[in-house]
Amino acid sequence: MEIEKKKTYSIKEVGEVLGLSRVTVWRLVKEGYLPGVYQKTPLPGSVWVVPAASVEKFLQERGG
Repeated sequence: MEIEKKKTYSIKEVGEVLGLSRVTVWRLVKEGYLPGVYQKTPLPGSVWVVPAASVEKFLQERGG
């Protein structure tokens, strides 16, 4: 799967890259499959960020 080269992705973007819903992406985060996720600012409603390395590693481990 070809993914755009970025340093970080939003939860929504990860879902689009992996073909998964945002709920499923959050489940992967909680289960430790996508480590390093952080909130951009501590404010409610702030964007959560997933490092590109986590997405790429997940894809490689899944044969993507």
